[in-house]
Amino acid sequence: MVKNYKEVLYDNYSMLIKSICEINEVLSIGKCGGEELPEKNESDIDVFVLCSKIPDARTRKIAINKSGIAVSMIFG
Repeated sequence: MVKNYKEVLYDNYSMLIKSICEINEVLSIGKCGGEELPEKNESDIDVFVLCSKIPDARTRKIAINKSGIAVSMIFG
């Protein structure tokens, strides 16, 4: 089955949020624009992360790498 744009975007967004949630310092994650993700070519996605302290660069890189192709597919 071929996934449509919304399904791919949702899967990648979910993968990214899940990897960020695994960082110990993360207290809360928010997204602008309500619950819905943007339509194709409509907008970007602004994600805000509240932490008890800024995670070190290695920890942040591990989280991004765990999200696999999510970041490159969304932002690439």
